[in-house]
Amino acid sequence: MTAVGDARPSPVPPALADAGPVGNAPVARRIDHVVNVVADPASGVAAAVRGLATAEAAHDGTRIHVHALAPAPCIGAATVHTYAPSSFPRAFASHSGQLSRGLRKAAVESQVLHVHNLWSFPLIDAARAVAGTPCRLVCSPHGALDPRSRRTSGWKKWAWWHLLQHRALDRVDLFRATSVAEAEQIGALGFRAPVVVVPNGVEVPALVRRPLAEPRTVGFLGRIHPVKALDRLLDAWEHVATSRPDWRLRLCGPDGGALAALRTRAAGLPRITFEPAVAEADKSSWYASCDLVVLPSHGENFGMVVAEALAHGVPVICSTGAPWGGLVSEGCGWWVGNESTSLRAALLDATSLDRGTLASMGARGRAWMQREFSWQQAATRMLAAYDDLLAGGAPRAGGSGT
Repeated sequence: MTAVGDARPSPVPPALADAGPVGNAPVARRIDHVVNVVADPASGVAAAVRGLATAEAAHDGTRIHVHALAPAPCIGAATVHTYAPSSFPRAFASHSGQLSRGLRKAAVESQVLHVHNLWSFPLIDAARAVAGTPCRLVCSPHGALDPRSRRTSGWKKWAWWHLLQHRALDRVDLFRATSVAEAEQIGALGFRAPVVVVPNGVEVPALVRRPLAEPRTVGFLGRIHPVKALDRLLDAWEHVATSRPDWRLRLCGPDGGALAALRTRAAGLPRITFEPAVAEADKSSWYASCDLVVLPSHGENFGMVVAEALAHGVPVICSTGAPWGGLVSEGCGWWVGNESTSLRAALLDATSLDRGTLASMGARGRAWMQREFSWQQAATRMLAAYDDLLAGGAPRAGGSGT
């Protein structure tokens, strides 16, 4: 395998230097985002890239390009480039010769390549593409450097890390973390690049009228994957369901390797349904159908479903494996350990509350999202971090983490 290139010019790229700000004139910049897939409705990474790219492209003087394997939707004012994957075995599904060539071209024309996937070829291709150019490499791991994530698929990730990924990450000029906890995980690995904390944003939509239907609903939305700790949620539900006959549990999302075992575990438990992934266009009505949303994960770098639920005015029960301690301080949810006993206690507490109390909690969460987690705020912070990087200074803090 070809080694990732080393030396690169360090001055500010000419395209940026020549277009420096005059008075209050906007800085001309081109930023290229790189992601495996951007159309997957169940992917938090895809949603994050769509939101950030759309908000960045709305800033004057900023040109945003997005590179992804096909298919890809329109993303605001960004220019979207789609590539066919190579006809390699499934283990190499993220490889694309077209994408590799597209990134080499982009590195000559852009100031920043911002990569959003690890354990896959786009990071490797981007690191090679910027070699010998003034283009800077930024990486958002989206939780992929969490110790638990690194242990998943053990030997495959060990080989990938030592053969390709560690070397590529050594070439990164700036890491972007979505929480303080993720920044600490990145820092512990000893890479030379600085880390800036810029939380994801969330769209705060118009509220959909919530149906006053029975049974009332606890909802989970995401991949049915072992990291989500849904087995522990089912253990907790076994105790909750007997004392809360007017509540049901909906588990919605694509199979990430745990569905069969969970169906077996749920056999005989009352009022549980397993449902497919929810399309983007149907998310608002799905959240409106929920009285509570639960995320019991072992680990999350951000947890987009938490932000989305709060933006829709739905309170959340979230594990301490996700960086959402503000649920308690903002009075809009529960932040507990993901042991079955802790989840059971939180569920019993939450389901004992009347609709009005839960609606008030949801309203506080919605106001929090509007105040601190807009995509416009995320884009402003990220663009400031790019500009600091290109000017050769330390990146400014990304604001309040979760």
